[in-house]
Amino acid sequence: MTQEMGIDPDTMDVHFINGVVKISENVANIEAEVAAKKLQPTLVIVDTVAAYFEGDDDNDNVQMGNYARLLRSMTNLPGGPCVLALAHPTKRAADDDLIPKGGGAFLNEVDGNVALRRNGQVIAFEALGKFRGPSFEPVHFELVTVQHPKLRDTKGAPSRPSLRCRSRISALWSVSGRTSVTRTLAARYRSAPRKSRRDVAKLLGMSDSRVYRIARKLEQQKLIRAERNGWTLTGAGERELNAMDYGRDTGTPNAGSALGLA
Repeated sequence: MTQEMGIDPDTMDVHFINGVVKISENVANIEAEVAAKKLQPTLVIVDTVAAYFEGDDDNDNVQMGNYARLLRSMTNLPGGPCVLALAHPTKRAADDDLIPKGGGAFLNEVDGNVALRRNGQVIAFEALGKFRGPSFEPVHFELVTVQHPKLRDTKGAPSRPSLRCRSRISALWSVSGRTSVTRTLAARYRSAPRKSRRDVAKLLGMSDSRVYRIARKLEQQKLIRAERNGWTLTGAGERELNAMDYGRDTGTPNAGSALGLA
């Protein structure tokens, strides 16, 4: 990760607490270290909610509510950091149910829940279930396989590659962007079977260049084809659209995890 992102681990302003410790017994130690190093943290990451839970039943609302308040107490550190607590949803959770597993009091106490949904190599990051603050459009990231030349196993062979996320701002890889263009091309398909790039851009409120990038990807997937007077859906494109309408996934099965913000 440090190699790919150009980060020097010796100088980066990130501080770790090794191992799993009881937060309730170490808040004073954390505060002392922050003061001694004159830090102004902006983000505290708890990895994971399950690992640092100090109770004996994560379905107990009293225990989970107290736990959420304990995590929130770290926002009182100098700098007033955000506390990001990584949590898992229940097993086999649907895409619209990616909230932290356990007692609902935890979600009630935190400021928001942000879910991660996976579709192939693209991760969508969006608020789900609860979010105190302005709403935002899903943010998309691409999973990229990387390998550091210095990471070796005990026999000197290259270690297993790692995955990292990189931002995909362009709608080229955005599932929602592709869906919007596909649906627009299909709108009133029989009465107006061909639509130009400018027509589609105007209907969607996008720039011509953005629509062009998305359309090139759709062409590569053989979902649309360019003709003399504009674009038209292919048979595969119509089947894809029908699958969307009936809620079927024609790509890689989705998986996800939940993020709780304390």
